[in-house]
Amino acid sequence: MISLFLRSLAKTQSKNKLNNKNREFIFYNIAVLNSSGISILRCIEILQETTSDRKTKDILNNIQEEIKGGKTLSSAFSFQKDSNFYTNLLYIGEESGNLEKVLYKLSDYYKDKEKFKKEIIKTLTYPVVILIITLLVGIFVLFYLLPGMANILDTTSGDAAVSTKLILNYVLYIINNKFKILYEAIIALLFLFLLFCYMNNRFNISTSINRMAAFRLWQINLLKVLTILLEAGCSIQQSFNILIKNEKNILNKTYLEEVYESLAAGNLLSVALKKIKGLDSLIPIFISLGEESGRMEKYLSLCGNLIEKRYYEQLNKKMNWVQPLLLIFMGGIILIMVYTLFMPILGSMYEV
Repeated sequence: MISLFLRSLAKTQSKNKLNNKNREFIFYNIAVLNSSGISILRCIEILQETTSDRKTKDILNNIQEEIKGGKTLSSAFSFQKDSNFYTNLLYIGEESGNLEKVLYKLSDYYKDKEKFKKEIIKTLTYPVVILIITLLVGIFVLFYLLPGMANILDTTSGDAAVSTKLILNYVLYIINNKFKILYEAIIALLFLFLLFCYMNNRFNISTSINRMAAFRLWQINLLKVLTILLEAGCSIQQSFNILIKNEKNILNKTYLEEVYESLAAGNLLSVALKKIKGLDSLIPIFISLGEESGRMEKYLSLCGNLIEKRYYEQLNKKMNWVQPLLLIFMGGIILIMVYTLFMPILGSMYEV
């Protein structure tokens, strides 16, 4: 009974978890309706009645019941997993009278976050599709096309080139030893995996690569979130206090705590950020410009957009190298097949 209850609870929590699209939809529509003079409770009721998405409807129904029970909008959202960031912002908006502005900023934030996610998936999709097609073509040729041609190749390979004979012998070996080859391939892959694990544990290869990519994305997100917090009326120290509470990565949280301590000691943000090792050199420069001009939010936003654009360009540049290599690999397989397999057959046909 207990295990069934826990599974049911986990399923309910997963079902009621807001994603970026849900958040963008809810925050934007509440902001639009509330700006027209409609109360928050009525905004939630209208959205709950008009939305067709079952998941969003259930979430809005929960929020509606919380508000009817006397809770504020920020408190009503607190039942959501990973909600500390936007509930803190909503609370600040409620206390400062800038709730509508905060809702619009949150909507834009989650819209950009979803767009960023889709751009990365879009960039990675084409190379993955090409790789899958290449593998499928290779499997089709190896296990379906070549076995059907084995007899033809056998009768025409008497005067064939050495390369054709080698291919023929290799194909026949594969046909007759499918399961053995599969077993050997699994053993080889397992050995390579264990070797990679050993090398990774010793030299931290994948950790370093993942850390660099994740840290770049974290910097972009940090700038965007900090912009929203400052525009919502938070001081820089309050903003970093909220960031610390919501940061899950231990190393990044340590960086933020060091920055917070430096700010508490009276240092400027551009100076305090030097505590973060590996930080993009543009960030302190733009923040320094913001401090001099008194327009911190503007320069944080500009810096975030610039670093994000550079990230896209570098990712696309790397993928632009991968795509031609996969196409060349695929073309090479086809060329080898034509030269070593089909040319002897065509030659024997012309002789006849």
